[in-house]
Amino acid sequence: MGSGGSLDLVTDGTSLRVKHGFRHSPVFVFLRAALSFGALSVLAKLVGLLKEVVIASRFGVSHALDIYLMGMVFIAVPVSILVVAMQSTLIPELVDKEEQAAARLLGRTLKFAAAMLVIALPIWLALLPLTIKTIQPAADPTHLDQLHRTCLWLIPYYFFLGINCLLYGALQARRVFWPNALLPGVFHLTILTALTLVSQAEIKVMLAGTAMGTMIETGILFVILRRANLLTIRDTSGAGLLHVMKLALPLMLGGVVFSFAPAIEQMLAYRLGSGAVSLLNYGNKLPSSLSGLLLTAISVVILPHFAELNAHYRWQASRKLFVQSSLALMAFGFLVAMVCLAWAEPMVRVVFERGAFKTGSTREVAELMRVYLLQLPFTMVTVVSYRALTALGDTKTMTFAAVMQVLGAALVGYVLSQSLGVTGIALGTVTMAALVACWLGGVTWWRFGLRMKESG
Repeated sequence: MGSGGSLDLVTDGTSLRVKHGFRHSPVFVFLRAALSFGALSVLAKLVGLLKEVVIASRFGVSHALDIYLMGMVFIAVPVSILVVAMQSTLIPELVDKEEQAAARLLGRTLKFAAAMLVIALPIWLALLPLTIKTIQPAADPTHLDQLHRTCLWLIPYYFFLGINCLLYGALQARRVFWPNALLPGVFHLTILTALTLVSQAEIKVMLAGTAMGTMIETGILFVILRRANLLTIRDTSGAGLLHVMKLALPLMLGGVVFSFAPAIEQMLAYRLGSGAVSLLNYGNKLPSSLSGLLLTAISVVILPHFAELNAHYRWQASRKLFVQSSLALMAFGFLVAMVCLAWAEPMVRVVFERGAFKTGSTREVAELMRVYLLQLPFTMVTVVSYRALTALGDTKTMTFAAVMQVLGAALVGYVLSQSLGVTGIALGTVTMAALVACWLGGVTWWRFGLRMKESG
């Protein structure tokens, strides 16, 4: 398995040993792949940032943008609950499968996921008004109607988003990372093109671009997988879907809570007045873009490495990969956060301050940005822990951590927002991110130790 950045395993009777030397160590192989992925992702992130610049200039801090952003979050809730969990458990199952078996399992999973999304959509749309009123009892009925209509516009996005999640996962399992790095840029570019072609500040233009962007992504991914003979739709019997779903079920239960995290943040901000959701979005935009660049590279690349080591019962090497990568990434995240903290206001001014986005908003957004940046080192540890636990099949611990983080962030954010406004919501998110990262890191280290004892 020496190609594609995989581990160079050498068979010696009944044992397996890894080539010696730092260049062949699991952590070096992972970091090299993550750096390559991050470099490829820069172009897509720049296109996404340019899209946000145009949106800020066109819409500023406005109610219309609030509704669009909330619609994007709420329509994706069933995808976050159902499909993201399936992707996490599908990847380790595909790592060691031969080509034909992997193609059948992916096809079977796609069909099952599509059926689940079809069933979930009308149920979720019916429950949406009640859900919003539960989170925010004082919500304006007119605004609720606008949000509901926005979600209807985003139904194509809902289905394509779910499909893309599984297709990207299949490529990750095969160590094919470049589509995950580059193709999100197609989504951003489609929205940017729609905004450029239509000069009016119309949210419907963004909605149409959003649906079209995900559809184009889906088409490209299908072509890539079909050409690689990694996807079949017709003959999918005996594909092994049951085991994937058995591991995914706890994650789905946690996803019910975790998928509401952005929605709860937004609803807490919504009660603070018009434009508060937009401020929260802008304040987290640069930190989330930065963390997205780093965390996506980590989460996409490291899971196949953990899965391959665990498949050969190399628990000590797997724990070493976890510890070394966590420490290195936490230190790097802290360094990046400190640099960006010092330049927060100039960065916001350069990126957003034009058109409908005024100078007063720059100061508020920079303050929020500084708060959100503080969670970067901790989210890096959390991502590595989640991927390690996924490879171990310990999805119950992940579920507990997700529930604890969302509920804790909501509670702390609500209390702090009483005196600190939108900044208090961000502080609640950061506080729980730090606590959960520390707890997860300790649990993951302990889980690897148990596997080492069990194997003698």
